[in-house]
Parts: sequence; structure tokens; C-alpha cells
Amino acid sequence: YCSLLVFANGLPYPAGTTSQVNFVHRAPVNAGGVTTAGIDFNIAYGFDLFTGQMDMSANGNYVYDFSRTLNNITYQGAGCSGGACYYSGGAKFEGALDFNYREGAWSFGTVFRITGESVMDLGTGGNPLIAQQGVTFTSVGGANIAAVGTGQRNLLTGASTNYNATVVRTDLRAQYRWNSNITLFGAVDNIQNLPTAGGQLRRTWRAGVRWNY
Repeated sequence: YCSLLVFANGLPYPAGTTSQVNFVHRAPVNAGGVTTAGIDFNIAYGFDLFTGQMDMSANGNYVYDFSRTLNNITYQGAGCSGGACYYSGGAKFEGALDFNYREGAWSFGTVFRITGESVMDLGTGGNPLIAQQGVTFTSVGGANIAAVGTGQRNLLTGASTNYNATVVRTDLRAQYRWNSNITLFGAVDNIQNLPTAGGQLRRTWRAGVRWNY
């Protein structure tokens, strides 16, 4: 942010550094920015089933650009999730399939939440100003294959220290409308007990009562 410095010899940075600093302007600086681009989609369909109503929907988002520019360094974070990322933008694809059946006072639903594949390290992102990071793959027979700045998993074993596979988590829910004012509900989120949110959140049980006046 050297443009905010005023040097005694009246010259801008870097020529002004041959003299002392007289002033430092205190002013807002547009130091960085985030650029994002992607595609959202939604589709829904409902129809009569048995003596009730079936509703189905699909929602998704595919992000192909989630880059950050800071101190004149631009780094792409789309598809990178993990502590080794210089800038973590998360998986490129997130989506959900929702199925809900209603019959009389009862309602049952299932949601499949999909998180697409990602890597834990995108390496330098093609920018020499960012420290290069190594990625190690394990091949058949225990030999190590070293690769740098790549996001490919080992095609022989399907395993990699740098690969987050696609995950589908399942939520179940049910509710009963007691009357026009009271509804009882229960739900289980992430029934497979798969790690999420950095491994901190697992299976969750919920139950309660909704009422209105």
C-alpha cells in the first residue's frame, strides 16, 4: 500500500524511499476482491400417488470460478476444500434431491444432499508468487508417485491423499398435523453419519412441535 506514503523528497514509491516518510494517508483501500461465476438449476414435479400427493425436486449449483485477488495475486479456489488450499472455494458442485409424500395428516420426506468431488491442494494455481505445495499419490505395491500442483487421484487404486470423493448424505423426516394449529415433526439429518463441515458435524436427530394461533 505504498501509494499511501508521502516521502520528504516528494517522489512516489519506490524512488521516494531515499528520504524519510512525512505522512501516511489514512484512506480506504480496495485491497482485494472475490470473483464468482456458476450455474444454478432447479426442477420440481408433483403428482397424485395412491391417495396422497408426491412432490419431487432437484436443486443444484455448479461453481466454475471462485477466485480471490489479494495483493495483486489471483488464485482459483473452485474445487479446492481443505486446510492445504491457498484459498478454499469448496467443491464445484452442490446439490439436493428432495422427495416428499403427503397423505391426510401425515407427511414423509427424504433428501439426498450431494457434495461433489474436490481436492485438498491445488498447488500454485499457476502463480509463481504462491509457494508450491506437493501432492503425493500412493500406487500399487506401496511405491510413491510424486506430483505437484495436480488434483488427479491414482487411477490404479482410486486413492489419494489429495482427493475428496463425491459424498451423498441422506436426511429423513416425518410430520403429523394434529389439527389446524399443532404439527408434530421428527427428522434425522445425515443418517449415514458421514463427516461434514470439517468433520465436526455428524448424524443429527431433531423432534418438536409447531403451533400457530
